Amino acid sequence: MPGLPRLAGGIGLLLPRGSKRAAIWLAVSSTGLVALLALWCAVDALGSFGVIGVGFTPIDLSFTLGSFGEIDVTAVLRLDGLSALVASLVALVALAVQVYSIAHLARDERYVPYAAQLMLFTGAMLLVVSSADLITLLIGWELMGLCSYLLIGHDRANPAAPAAARNAL
Repeated sequence: MPGLPRLAGGIGLLLPRGSKRAAIWLAVSSTGLVALLALWCAVDALGSFGVIGVGFTPIDLSFTLGSFGEIDVTAVLRLDGLSALVASLVALVALAVQVYSIAHLARDERYVPYAAQLMLFTGAMLLVVSSADLITLLIGWELMGLCSYLLIGHDRANPAAPAAARNAL
């Protein structure tokens, strides 16, 4: 789940500034797909508590980031019942923000990078939600901080935006 919004955000950053329709389609469809996937996992996770469904098996993904002598530094993602529920809330709120932003930023010529930055923020937040160790949590948290800086400083016409972005960073 954290990879899809980050991939879509990376693609969105490569779009030309005039391709607002493509940015809207990419932002809403990728965020909607992540929301559906997160909701499916959350409903399945509720089944493991005997509420509905047949049950949910937690998923662990481990990636080796590097080796330093005998010590392997790994990043671990875990999707269990709690992280699936929180991920569904994150994805639904992100989808609502993406849809609201279409009308709110209708006249903004910088909508394309804004939508991409919002997708990157969503991916970073999902990385925080699904992190199973401190290294992954730190990476997601720092990515969220960088995306927050970019999103808060988006409105360049507002003279207070750069200072607020620096304070957030």
